[in-house]
Formats: sequence, structure tokens, C-alpha cells
Amino acid sequence: MSDSYLDSLIGQMFVVGLHGSAIDRDFQELNSRYPFGGFILFERNVADRKQLKGLISGLNDCTRARHPQYGEPLICVDQEGGNLSPLKKVVTSMPGNMGLGAAQDPEIARYAGYVIGRDLLTLGINLNLAPVLDLARDPVNPVVSTRAFSDNPKAVAALGKAYATGLQQAGVLFAAKHFPGHGSVTEDSHTTLPVSDATIDELLRADLVPFKELMSLTNSAIMTSHVVFRKLDPDRPTPLSPVLVEEFLRGELGFDGVVITDCLEMSGIRKIGPVPEVAVMAVEAGCDLVLISHTPKLQEAAFLAVREAVRTGRISVDRIKQSVERIIRWKKAGFALTALKPEFNLTSGINLTPESIGEKVVTFAPGETPWTFGHDPIVLVVPEAKPLTPAENPSDLAILEDELRRLGAKCIRINCSMDPGPEEVNKIIALISAMTDDDAGVALVVRNPGGALKGQTALASAIQSIRNILLICVREPRETRAVQEGLSSKAPAVFTYSTEYIALSSLARILVGNADAKGVLPVKL
Repeated sequence: MSDSYLDSLIGQMFVVGLHGSAIDRDFQELNSRYPFGGFILFERNVADRKQLKGLISGLNDCTRARHPQYGEPLICVDQEGGNLSPLKKVVTSMPGNMGLGAAQDPEIARYAGYVIGRDLLTLGINLNLAPVLDLARDPVNPVVSTRAFSDNPKAVAALGKAYATGLQQAGVLFAAKHFPGHGSVTEDSHTTLPVSDATIDELLRADLVPFKELMSLTNSAIMTSHVVFRKLDPDRPTPLSPVLVEEFLRGELGFDGVVITDCLEMSGIRKIGPVPEVAVMAVEAGCDLVLISHTPKLQEAAFLAVREAVRTGRISVDRIKQSVERIIRWKKAGFALTALKPEFNLTSGINLTPESIGEKVVTFAPGETPWTFGHDPIVLVVPEAKPLTPAENPSDLAILEDELRRLGAKCIRINCSMDPGPEEVNKIIALISAMTDDDAGVALVVRNPGGALKGQTALASAIQSIRNILLICVREPRETRAVQEGLSSKAPAVFTYSTEYIALSSLARILVGNADAKGVLPVKL
């Protein structure tokens, strides 16, 4: 077997990221030596639609020149909607998964998948690393949070299958994640290696319900979680475990689709070993695609490590061919739909517009104190926005302010820190007290994961002592728990589940009294 043929096979198993908004000399040199078969895009790669389409066209040209026998390269992205939307500059605004969970309609989830898929296809992207099928078991879990549809396995299964069907109907491949479930742990695998004590029976009753449902779709793919399930394999996280990938996923569950690792540069999995070694271990475990998102030197080293493993007999050529055949079969079947360009047909007879979808997402929970929609002016008290995990890129609330003003409402914004101290709380109360307009409504934006930020609770209590207050939660609804517990009376609350335009513009209409919040809480408070 020639070196060039072996390299072309191994290259098909690699999905890599690049830096910048254009193909530079360093990338060209790397690609000339190592024929990677797939690429992942991030917000860092996006300036505008024209630029992005040019970048993708260049990636296609580079890859076809190296190994035309394998067809188009995989061009993928984590465009989940909601707070993980790296392409939000250039695609249609759609609710995140938990927002779709609040809408409680698989047709809306299918529509969201279709719209996102069509947008991706027009850019030249053929794989969306979505939907997330993890259960929203615990609000302390930062890596799952609002990326989950619900804490109910059956709801996640129905909505996830509908979303994936929409992507397929748009002609885009999907990869459901993070098998066998990331919801049973509270740690973030971007920063540490979580360990779960869930048994097989427990997983089958809950976390695996959505994955088994998605496996019924033809041409499906699955991304693994960087989690150790020590009742199944005490030593290795999912993508490095033959027990979980070959014996359980492929053997017991009968899945013969493509298996993708999560990024091997994440700190969690690097606790097992350096990136080149874990890439080899992932291939040994039965994964078909290894994802290395950021560092060219690590991408090169991992490629060389897999090549050396084949040359020394640690990994057989047949094992590499097995994955490549599976990848090519998956790509051909998925790309065949692209040429059909089917139109989206509703089956439930509902009228879907951005406005109607947003209003079905936004959820209102009455409190023990009154709140009337239609206050003018509206005072927004907004804590500093900080991403809680690398798997999040939320927008600022300027969208909400702009929409309120567009609707004719006066909006007064008071910024504060994430965890304000007594002096800052007193300053905010003084500002609110100085407002003599009795029609002013005061809304506090809650960003309090795990209830750890005592300053937000103190601020809410101080506001409630002088005015009726509305809590606005733009992330996980259970972030309001600790704040509510610190109040003398339960405050009314409204939930958007993300800072996407489709949700915040609907919230603005609801706040001024022009629309109703129709969403239903998808998790138990």
C-alpha cells in the first residue's frame, strides 16, 4: 500500500478547525502534507456571508484537489440555535433547544431544523453537529443547560427526532450528541473529565431514550461525550472505550452509522493523554471521525500518530477502511438529498412565522406579587453577561432594548456586575427610587447558575422592597430558584431560554402588551 493512499484513507477520518476568515499559507502547507477530509467552522471564521461562502469554496477546492475520489469534504458547524449559534451573523434566528422544548411542538422543531439546514446549505455547509439529545437533569451542568430540549426523555426524543428530520429534509447531515448522555453529570468536559455513576439500566430508562429514537432515522450519526461511565468502563471516557463504542453502541444497540468524537482538544479528555494518543485510542475504540478543532500542530501530530499506529500494526488497515467506507456511504446518502431541494410541508396545519414561534417559546410564570404587561417606561437591570462555558456565545440584551424602543416603549437600562455587593445594590436602588413614574416596571435579568451569586438575590430582594419586580431569565429557568428563595414573596418570571433575536423580539412585544407568552416550562422548577 502506497503512503499517499494510506494518507488519503486516514485523512477521511479527520475533521479539523482553522483560524481566520480565509485560507492562508500555513493552512495550505498543512493541507498539502495531510489531506484532511473534513473541517469545522466557528464564529472566528465568520465575517459575513460572502466571505464565509468564499472560505468554504476554498476548502472544497483544496480537498477535491487532494482526493477527488471521496467527493465533497465534510464542512460542519455547531449551529444548534439559541446560545450556541456561531453563525448567528449570517443565518436565520431560531430558538435553542430548550426554547423548542417550551414550544412543545415537534412540527416547530422540524421547522427549526429545516430552516437552519437550508441556511447552512446555501453557505456550503453540509453537516450540522446537532441536535443535542442530552437531558436537562441539573441546572448546575453548564455544558448542557439550555442546549437540552427538556428534562423529559420522551420529549427530548420527539423534539430531537423532529429537528434531525428537518435537517435531513433540507439536505444536511446531522450528528446527534453527546452519547450516551452528558446530562447525568454536573461538570463541564471542556474543563475537566466528568464521571458518571449511571448504570446501563438507568441510562436505558432515561438518557438513552432519545438516542435510540434517533437511531431509527436512516443515515444518522452520533457524537460521543467526554464522560467516564465507570459502571460500564471505569477507566476510559466514551470515545476511547471499546466497551461503550463497539460493544454497547454498535453491538447491543445495533448502530452502524458514523460515530464522531467531540473535540479531542477539550481539557476533559486530555486528562487521559496527549491529543495524538487519544486520537489513536478513539480509532481503536471504533470511532470513525476524530475532531480536532483548534491547533494545527496537534492536528498534524494526531494524523502522524494514527499513521504510525497503522504502520506498526497497532491499528489494522481494514479497521481504517471500515470507517472510511462508513463515512463515504453516509456522505453519499446525505448529499443525494441536497439535489432534491424539497420544500417544507407542514403536517399539523399551524401557521409558522418568526413571531408566532417566538411567542410559543417565551414562557410566563405568575408570582405572588402582581405584574401587568404594558408598563412604560420599562427599567431593565442587567448583570454583566459572561459565557459559562466555551459551548456558549450569547448576545447582549441590546436586542431587547432596541425592540422595546421600536415598539414605542421607553427603556431605561441599569447595568451591574454579575454578583453585586451591598454598595452596588444600594446605588441601583437609589437610581430606581429616583424614578417618580408610578407606571415604571422594573425587570431584573437573572443570570445565576447554581444559585451561587448571592448578590443577585440581594439585589432582587432590595428591588422588591420598593417596587413590584419581574424576573427575566434568558438562560436556564432553574437559575431563578435561589433568587426566588431570597424574596419575601414569589416574583413573576418570564423565560426566553436564549438571547436569540426570535426570542427577545417576542419578549419585547409581550412586555409592552402586544402579545401573549404561550410557552410551557420544559423543566421542573
